[in-house]
Amino acid sequence: MTAIGMMIAAISFLSAGSLSANAGQRRGPLAQVDVKNKFSEGDSLELMAPAGNMHFTQQGMESGEARQTEVASGNGRLIWLPLPEEVDLSWALLMLNLSGGYPPARATEFAKKVSSGD
Repeated sequence: MTAIGMMIAAISFLSAGSLSANAGQRRGPLAQVDVKNKFSEGDSLELMAPAGNMHFTQQGMESGEARQTEVASGNGRLIWLPLPEEVDLSWALLMLNLSGGYPPARATEFAKKVSSGD
């Protein structure tokens, strides 16, 4: 099965350019991520790391102020996600799977933007 995805967060991808110095830090079972595009609780995500990829459904996240939130709004936000502590987040990216479990209207809108070059 081929998954269509879109980068939604930089965890420790140093060449991303806009990575916060704090991204990739740990707070117990939570890892800080620098959000690039909106995603929500229940979305199908893929953590892409040099040691291998991990697919999961997003369950629970906290804002930078340690408050529970259901939506990571977009660029410029730092949030905390539960990610296995044994996973090395060096050079990791978080991607939103656009097939299976992604709202068709948003997936279609994104595909049109990509094909038009916007």
